[in-house]
Amino acid sequence: MTTIKQPATIKDVAKRAKVAPSTVSYVLSGKRPISLKVQERVNKAIDRLDFKPNRAASHLRTGNSGAVGMVHPLSAKSYGHLDFIVTAAEVLQKKYTLNLFTKPTKPKELLEAFTQNHVDGLILMQITRLDSHVETLRKTPYPFVLIGRCERSEGLSLVDFDFENAVYLGVQHLASLGHKMIGYIDLPEQDRRSELGYALYLERGLKKAVKEFGVRVVRQEAGPELVGGYQATRRLFARNKKITAILAFAGLTYVGVLRALHELKKRVPEDCSVICSSTGSLSEWTMPRLTSVDTPLGELGKVGAELLLERLADKPFRQVLLPANLVERESTASPS
Repeated sequence: MTTIKQPATIKDVAKRAKVAPSTVSYVLSGKRPISLKVQERVNKAIDRLDFKPNRAASHLRTGNSGAVGMVHPLSAKSYGHLDFIVTAAEVLQKKYTLNLFTKPTKPKELLEAFTQNHVDGLILMQITRLDSHVETLRKTPYPFVLIGRCERSEGLSLVDFDFENAVYLGVQHLASLGHKMIGYIDLPEQDRRSELGYALYLERGLKKAVKEFGVRVVRQEAGPELVGGYQATRRLFARNKKITAILAFAGLTYVGVLRALHELKKRVPEDCSVICSSTGSLSEWTMPRLTSVDTPLGELGKVGAELLLERLADKPFRQVLLPANLVERESTASPS
Protein backbone atom coordinates (compact mmCIF):
# COMPACT_ATOMS: atom_id res chain seq x y z
CA MET A 1 0.00 0.00 0.00
CA THR A 2 1.45 3.35 -1.09
CA THR A 3 1.67 6.08 1.54
CA ILE A 4 0.88 9.58 0.29
CA LYS A 5 3.41 12.09 1.60
CA GLN A 6 1.74 15.04 3.25
CA PRO A 7 3.06 18.49 2.24
CA ALA A 8 5.26 20.23 4.79
CA THR A 9 3.65 22.88 6.97
CA ILE A 10 5.05 26.04 8.47
CA LYS A 11 5.27 24.17 11.80
CA ASP A 12 7.45 21.50 10.18
CA VAL A 13 9.81 24.19 8.89
CA ALA A 14 9.93 25.84 12.31
CA LYS A 15 10.72 22.53 14.03
CA ARG A 16 13.54 21.72 11.63
CA ALA A 17 15.04 25.21 11.84
CA LYS A 18 14.58 25.23 15.65
CA VAL A 19 12.61 28.49 15.63
CA ALA A 20 9.04 29.54 16.37
CA PRO A 21 6.43 29.32 13.54
CA SER A 22 6.04 33.10 13.76
CA THR A 23 9.75 33.48 12.94
CA VAL A 24 9.22 31.48 9.73
CA SER A 25 6.35 33.81 8.84
CA TYR A 26 8.54 36.86 9.40
CA VAL A 27 11.26 35.40 7.19
CA LEU A 28 8.71 34.83 4.44
CA SER A 29 7.05 38.23 4.77
CA GLY A 30 10.06 40.37 5.62
CA LYS A 31 7.83 42.37 7.97
CA ARG A 32 10.26 42.05 10.91
CA PRO A 33 14.07 42.05 10.97
CA ILE A 34 15.45 38.54 11.43
CA SER A 35 19.17 37.83 11.77
CA LEU A 36 20.93 36.49 8.69
CA LYS A 37 21.92 33.37 10.61
CA VAL A 38 18.29 32.53 11.45
CA GLN A 39 17.14 33.39 7.92
CA GLU A 40 19.70 30.96 6.54
CA ARG A 41 18.48 28.16 8.85
CA VAL A 42 14.86 28.78 7.88
CA ASN A 43 15.59 28.89 4.14
CA LYS A 44 17.59 25.66 4.36
CA ALA A 45 14.68 23.99 6.16
CA ILE A 46 12.28 25.26 3.48
CA ASP A 47 14.48 23.80 0.74
CA ARG A 48 15.03 20.48 2.51
CA LEU A 49 11.33 19.99 3.22
CA ASP A 50 10.25 21.35 -0.17
CA PHE A 51 7.89 23.67 1.68
CA LYS A 52 5.37 25.49 -0.55
CA PRO A 53 3.85 28.57 1.11
CA ASN A 54 0.14 28.97 0.51
CA ARG A 55 -1.11 31.76 -1.72
CA ALA A 56 -1.72 34.15 1.16
CA ALA A 57 1.78 33.67 2.54
CA SER A 58 3.40 34.08 -0.85
CA HIS A 59 1.88 37.55 -1.12
CA LEU A 60 2.82 38.72 2.36
CA ARG A 61 6.10 40.20 1.19
CA THR A 62 4.51 42.42 -1.46
CA GLY A 63 1.36 43.24 0.48
CA ASN A 64 -0.75 42.12 -2.51
CA SER A 65 -3.62 39.65 -2.35
CA GLY A 66 -3.05 38.13 -5.80
CA ALA A 67 -6.78 38.48 -6.47
CA VAL A 68 -9.16 40.96 -8.05
CA GLY A 69 -12.91 41.15 -7.63
CA MET A 70 -15.91 41.48 -9.94
CA VAL A 71 -18.98 42.95 -8.28
CA HIS A 72 -22.09 41.39 -9.79
CA PRO A 73 -24.89 40.68 -7.27
CA LEU A 74 -27.03 37.66 -8.05
CA SER A 75 -30.05 39.79 -7.16
CA ALA A 76 -29.43 41.73 -10.39
CA LYS A 77 -31.21 40.31 -13.42
CA SER A 78 -28.61 38.61 -15.59
CA TYR A 79 -28.70 39.01 -19.36
CA GLY A 80 -26.04 36.42 -20.20
CA HIS A 81 -23.44 37.96 -17.88
CA LEU A 82 -21.56 34.67 -17.66
CA ASP A 83 -19.78 35.86 -20.82
CA PHE A 84 -18.44 38.83 -18.85
CA ILE A 85 -17.05 36.59 -16.15
CA VAL A 86 -15.43 33.96 -18.40
CA THR A 87 -13.62 36.39 -20.67
CA ALA A 88 -12.48 38.58 -17.77
CA ALA A 89 -11.10 35.54 -15.94
CA GLU A 90 -9.20 34.44 -19.06
CA VAL A 91 -7.48 37.82 -19.34
CA LEU A 92 -6.62 37.96 -15.63
CA GLN A 93 -5.64 34.34 -14.99
CA LYS A 94 -1.89 34.73 -15.60
CA LYS A 95 -1.56 37.26 -12.78
CA TYR A 96 -4.70 37.18 -10.66
CA THR A 97 -7.50 35.03 -9.33
CA LEU A 98 -10.94 36.47 -10.09
CA ASN A 99 -13.30 36.59 -7.08
CA LEU A 100 -17.01 37.26 -7.51
CA PHE A 101 -18.97 39.48 -5.14
CA THR A 102 -22.45 38.02 -5.61
CA LYS A 103 -24.32 39.73 -2.77
CA PRO A 104 -25.59 43.31 -2.81
CA THR A 105 -22.52 45.13 -1.52
CA LYS A 106 -22.39 48.42 0.36
CA PRO A 107 -19.62 50.92 -0.50
CA LYS A 108 -18.10 50.35 2.95
CA GLU A 109 -17.77 46.62 2.21
CA LEU A 110 -15.90 47.34 -1.00
CA LEU A 111 -13.43 49.48 0.92
CA GLU A 112 -12.96 46.64 3.42
CA ALA A 113 -12.16 44.27 0.54
CA PHE A 114 -9.12 46.46 -0.14
CA THR A 115 -8.12 47.32 3.43
CA GLN A 116 -8.36 43.68 4.53
CA ASN A 117 -6.20 42.65 1.59
CA HIS A 118 -8.86 40.47 -0.08
CA VAL A 119 -8.41 42.09 -3.51
CA ASP A 120 -5.94 44.35 -5.32
CA GLY A 121 -8.55 45.77 -7.71
CA LEU A 122 -12.26 45.69 -8.58
CA ILE A 123 -14.45 45.51 -11.68
CA LEU A 124 -17.82 47.13 -11.00
CA MET A 125 -20.94 46.19 -12.97
CA GLN A 126 -24.63 47.13 -12.88
CA ILE A 127 -23.65 50.80 -12.80
CA THR A 128 -26.40 53.32 -11.97
CA ARG A 129 -26.66 56.99 -12.92
CA LEU A 130 -25.60 58.22 -9.48
CA ASP A 131 -23.59 55.25 -8.24
CA SER A 132 -22.59 55.38 -4.56
CA HIS A 133 -19.97 52.63 -5.02
CA VAL A 134 -18.22 54.66 -7.71
CA GLU A 135 -18.36 57.89 -5.72
CA THR A 136 -16.90 56.17 -2.66
CA LEU A 137 -14.04 54.44 -4.47
CA ARG A 138 -13.03 57.42 -6.60
CA LYS A 139 -11.99 59.22 -3.40
CA THR A 140 -9.45 56.48 -2.66
CA PRO A 141 -6.21 55.35 -4.36
CA TYR A 142 -7.60 51.85 -4.90
CA PRO A 143 -7.69 50.58 -8.54
CA PHE A 144 -11.14 49.93 -9.99
CA VAL A 145 -12.87 50.05 -13.39
CA LEU A 146 -16.46 50.07 -14.61
CA ILE A 147 -18.39 47.97 -17.09
CA GLY A 148 -21.02 50.63 -17.72
CA ARG A 149 -21.28 54.40 -17.23
CA CYS A 150 -22.54 56.75 -14.56
CA GLU A 151 -23.41 60.43 -14.82
CA ARG A 152 -19.99 61.57 -13.61
CA SER A 153 -17.53 59.37 -15.48
CA GLU A 154 -14.59 61.77 -15.78
CA GLY A 155 -11.34 60.44 -14.37
CA LEU A 156 -12.49 56.82 -14.50
CA SER A 157 -11.52 53.81 -16.58
CA LEU A 158 -14.58 52.16 -18.10
CA VAL A 159 -15.96 50.17 -21.00
CA ASP A 160 -19.57 50.25 -22.17
CA PHE A 161 -21.74 49.33 -25.13
CA ASP A 162 -23.58 52.00 -27.12
CA PHE A 163 -27.08 50.99 -26.01
CA GLU A 164 -28.50 54.33 -27.10
CA ASN A 165 -27.48 53.85 -30.71
CA ALA A 166 -28.43 50.15 -30.61
CA VAL A 167 -32.15 50.82 -30.12
CA TYR A 168 -31.97 53.83 -32.44
CA LEU A 169 -30.65 51.61 -35.24
CA GLY A 170 -33.44 49.10 -34.63
CA VAL A 171 -36.19 51.72 -34.98
CA GLN A 172 -34.43 53.30 -37.95
CA HIS A 173 -34.31 49.96 -39.78
CA LEU A 174 -37.99 49.22 -39.18
CA ALA A 175 -39.02 52.74 -40.19
CA SER A 176 -37.00 52.45 -43.41
CA LEU A 177 -39.01 49.32 -44.26
CA GLY A 178 -42.28 51.21 -43.74
CA HIS A 179 -43.34 50.06 -40.27
CA LYS A 180 -45.47 52.61 -38.41
CA MET A 181 -46.75 50.62 -35.40
CA ILE A 182 -43.98 48.90 -33.44
CA GLY A 183 -44.23 46.77 -30.31
CA TYR A 184 -41.41 47.32 -27.81
CA ILE A 185 -40.47 44.68 -25.23
CA ASP A 186 -39.49 46.92 -22.34
CA LEU A 187 -37.04 46.33 -19.49
CA PRO A 188 -38.46 45.48 -16.05
CA GLU A 189 -39.69 48.52 -14.13
CA GLN A 190 -37.11 47.79 -11.42
CA ASP A 191 -34.23 48.32 -13.89
CA ARG A 192 -35.70 51.63 -15.08
CA ARG A 193 -36.58 52.82 -11.58
CA SER A 194 -33.07 52.07 -10.23
CA GLU A 195 -31.60 54.11 -13.11
CA LEU A 196 -29.26 51.41 -14.36
CA GLY A 197 -27.04 52.90 -17.02
CA TYR A 198 -28.08 50.68 -19.92
CA ALA A 199 -31.76 51.25 -19.12
CA LEU A 200 -31.27 55.02 -19.30
CA TYR A 201 -29.42 54.83 -22.62
CA LEU A 202 -32.00 52.51 -24.17
CA GLU A 203 -34.73 54.94 -23.13
CA ARG A 204 -32.82 57.88 -24.57
CA GLY A 205 -32.23 56.12 -27.89
CA LEU A 206 -35.86 55.02 -28.16
CA LYS A 207 -37.23 58.52 -27.58
CA LYS A 208 -34.80 60.01 -30.07
CA ALA A 209 -35.71 57.49 -32.78
CA VAL A 210 -39.49 57.76 -32.25
CA LYS A 211 -39.31 61.53 -32.59
CA GLU A 212 -37.04 61.45 -35.64
CA PHE A 213 -38.80 58.72 -37.63
CA GLY A 214 -42.40 59.46 -36.66
CA VAL A 215 -43.32 55.90 -35.67
CA ARG A 216 -45.66 54.87 -32.88
CA VAL A 217 -44.33 52.51 -30.21
CA VAL A 218 -46.53 50.32 -27.99
CA ARG A 219 -44.53 49.35 -24.91
CA GLN A 220 -44.91 46.21 -22.82
CA GLU A 221 -42.74 45.41 -19.80
CA ALA A 222 -41.11 41.99 -19.60
CA GLY A 223 -38.62 40.23 -17.37
CA PRO A 224 -35.40 38.94 -18.94
CA GLU A 225 -36.60 35.34 -18.93
CA LEU A 226 -37.88 33.65 -22.08
CA VAL A 227 -41.41 33.50 -20.70
CA GLY A 228 -41.29 37.27 -20.22
CA GLY A 229 -40.98 37.84 -23.95
CA TYR A 230 -43.71 35.30 -24.65
CA GLN A 231 -46.19 36.92 -22.27
CA ALA A 232 -45.32 40.47 -23.37
CA THR A 233 -45.87 39.61 -27.05
CA ARG A 234 -49.31 38.15 -26.42
CA ARG A 235 -50.25 41.21 -24.37
CA LEU A 236 -49.00 43.55 -27.08
CA PHE A 237 -51.28 42.03 -29.72
CA ALA A 238 -54.18 41.88 -27.27
CA ARG A 239 -53.80 45.65 -26.87
CA ASN A 240 -53.11 46.58 -30.50
CA LYS A 241 -53.66 44.30 -33.48
CA LYS A 242 -52.08 46.82 -35.89
CA ILE A 243 -48.53 46.10 -34.70
CA THR A 244 -46.36 45.02 -37.64
CA ALA A 245 -42.96 44.73 -35.92
CA ILE A 246 -41.44 44.00 -32.52
CA LEU A 247 -38.22 45.28 -30.92
CA ALA A 248 -36.93 42.93 -28.20
CA PHE A 249 -33.96 44.49 -26.39
CA ALA A 250 -34.58 43.00 -22.93
CA GLY A 251 -32.21 40.05 -22.58
CA LEU A 252 -33.25 36.75 -24.18
CA THR A 253 -36.91 37.71 -24.45
CA TYR A 254 -36.77 37.44 -28.24
CA VAL A 255 -36.95 33.62 -27.94
CA GLY A 256 -40.29 33.98 -26.17
CA VAL A 257 -41.37 36.51 -28.79
CA LEU A 258 -40.86 33.97 -31.58
CA ARG A 259 -42.83 31.32 -29.67
CA ALA A 260 -45.75 33.70 -29.06
CA LEU A 261 -45.86 34.80 -32.72
CA HIS A 262 -45.92 31.16 -33.82
CA GLU A 263 -48.88 30.44 -31.52
CA LEU A 264 -50.65 33.57 -32.76
CA LYS A 265 -50.15 32.24 -36.33
CA LYS A 266 -48.12 35.30 -37.32
CA ARG A 267 -45.36 34.57 -39.80
CA VAL A 268 -41.96 36.23 -39.37
CA PRO A 269 -41.32 38.50 -41.20
CA GLU A 270 -44.40 38.39 -43.47
CA ASP A 271 -46.88 39.27 -40.71
CA CYS A 272 -44.54 40.67 -38.08
CA SER A 273 -40.88 41.70 -38.27
CA VAL A 274 -38.61 41.09 -35.27
CA ILE A 275 -35.37 42.81 -34.24
CA CYS A 276 -33.50 41.76 -31.12
CA SER A 277 -30.45 42.62 -29.10
CA SER A 278 -28.60 39.34 -29.07
CA THR A 279 -25.79 38.05 -26.88
CA GLY A 280 -23.74 36.88 -29.84
CA SER A 281 -24.25 34.24 -32.49
CA LEU A 282 -27.59 33.00 -31.06
CA SER A 283 -29.51 35.04 -33.63
CA GLU A 284 -27.93 32.91 -36.36
CA TRP A 285 -29.60 29.78 -34.97
CA THR A 286 -33.22 30.85 -34.68
CA MET A 287 -35.90 30.18 -37.31
CA PRO A 288 -35.86 32.52 -39.10
CA ARG A 289 -32.41 33.97 -38.46
CA LEU A 290 -32.94 37.17 -36.51
CA THR A 291 -32.01 40.66 -37.56
CA SER A 292 -30.15 41.92 -34.48
CA VAL A 293 -27.89 44.42 -32.79
CA ASP A 294 -25.45 42.07 -31.09
CA THR A 295 -24.29 43.04 -27.61
CA PRO A 296 -20.61 42.04 -27.30
CA LEU A 297 -20.73 40.76 -23.73
CA GLY A 298 -17.49 38.80 -24.07
CA GLU A 299 -15.66 41.84 -25.42
CA LEU A 300 -17.00 43.97 -22.55
CA GLY A 301 -15.55 41.51 -20.02
CA LYS A 302 -12.24 41.28 -21.89
CA VAL A 303 -11.76 45.04 -22.16
CA GLY A 304 -12.88 45.53 -18.55
CA ALA A 305 -10.18 43.12 -17.36
CA GLU A 306 -7.55 44.76 -19.56
CA LEU A 307 -8.46 48.18 -18.17
CA LEU A 308 -8.11 46.88 -14.61
CA LEU A 309 -4.64 45.49 -15.39
CA GLU A 310 -3.73 48.93 -16.72
CA ARG A 311 -4.94 50.60 -13.53
CA LEU A 312 -3.04 48.07 -11.39
CA ALA A 313 0.07 49.04 -13.37
CA ASP A 314 -0.74 52.72 -12.66
CA LYS A 315 -1.33 53.50 -16.34
CA PRO A 316 -3.55 56.44 -17.43
CA PHE A 317 -7.34 56.24 -17.28
CA ARG A 318 -9.03 55.02 -20.46
CA GLN A 319 -12.65 54.88 -21.62
CA VAL A 320 -13.95 52.58 -24.36
CA LEU A 321 -17.43 52.71 -25.94
CA LEU A 322 -18.08 49.62 -28.09
CA PRO A 323 -20.13 50.53 -31.18
CA ALA A 324 -23.58 49.17 -32.03
CA ASN A 325 -24.00 47.50 -35.42
CA LEU A 326 -27.23 46.19 -36.88
CA VAL A 327 -26.94 42.89 -38.78
CA GLU A 328 -29.83 42.35 -41.18
CA ARG A 329 -30.86 38.71 -41.52
CA GLU A 330 -34.22 37.05 -42.24
CA SER A 331 -36.64 38.38 -39.64
CA THR A 332 -37.38 41.86 -41.04
CA ALA A 333 -39.28 42.94 -44.15
CA SER A 334 -41.75 45.60 -45.25
CA PRO A 335 -45.21 45.20 -43.68
CA SER A 336 -47.62 43.27 -45.85
